[in-house]
Amino acid sequence: MLKSFIPAVFTLACAASAQSACTQADVAGTWTAYVVSQDTIGELAWTSCRFIIDATGAFKSTNSTCSATGHVVRVQGSLSLSAPALCAYKGAITISNRQGATSNIPSLTLSMDKQTAMGAGGENGANDVFMFSMVRIK
Repeated sequence: MLKSFIPAVFTLACAASAQSACTQADVAGTWTAYVVSQDTIGELAWTSCRFIIDATGAFKSTNSTCSATGHVVRVQGSLSLSAPALCAYKGAITISNRQGATSNIPSLTLSMDKQTAMGAGGENGANDVFMFSMVRIK
């Protein structure tokens, strides 16, 4: 498995270097996100979200929401460009019904066409990790 993983990573790194650099404004838009996380008893759970992100990377809190098992909550957050040549961003997200608990997003990578993104967040070892993908819908 490792033998096939290393060439794949190298291929992705080469492809990333061929793309044009990203800007902060490239994350602006309306996104649908799907999140896989671990709940408090260690079971996997999924959530769908709608993020409206402005050109500064701030989530519009009046319209950005997440939904799981029929419960819809408002979210706030922000993303900032951390490595323009790699289209990498970092940031944080706060879910309103978790007493203002904020989860870090240390890694989000925007695709070459700037229409999709993948990332990971939370704190390793704290039962608070998640992976997500995003698709631009506007």
